[in-house]
Amino acid sequence: MSDWCTIESDPGVFTSLIESFGVKNAQLTELWSLDDDSLQSLIQSHGKVHGLIFLFKWQAQQQQQQQQGSTSAGKPLDADEAPPDLFFARQVTTNACATQAILSILLNANSTNEEDHASSTKLVLGEKLESLKAFTASFPADLKGEAIGASEDIRLAHNSFARSETFLMMDDERKKRIAGDDDDVFHFIAYGE
Repeated sequence: MSDWCTIESDPGVFTSLIESFGVKNAQLTELWSLDDDSLQSLIQSHGKVHGLIFLFKWQAQQQQQQQQGSTSAGKPLDADEAPPDLFFARQVTTNACATQAILSILLNANSTNEEDHASSTKLVLGEKLESLKAFTASFPADLKGEAIGASEDIRLAHNSFARSETFLMMDDERKKRIAGDDDDVFHFIAYGE
């Protein structure tokens, strides 16, 4: 399986990415506040909101607490507990979290059947994503994640938006270096409609 590069966290990049998948009548935009006025303004200016994607700084101690069963955070949903009509894919591909968060929202959105009343346009997933959704419909979460990671079309589209410093020549040891405590590591989390 080929490598996935990190991509810039930018709504314009993300919008171009989904367009390269064949998605029509959708765009990503930045939201600076989650108050009612900001959300209402977003809906009025852009129409239907299919989901929100948050970028969180990953912190090792939170991960350890979750693995040890700490009750301070909510219990994550097991893949077996996911509703059958929910597209839930476990991320198994390194650096794919932005694209996977976007796909989670798109593949759970009511596409082509639901009209956006604000702009009279319908979300269209396009052939690539409709095929992926249909092909993986009965897969468990880990195999859905594998299918995303194995999709050459999705990987090539994703990597076409790689940051330029990703292509700097590095020795093999630096390429495979695991992030340390001093490194800033971020992760995308998606919440759909």
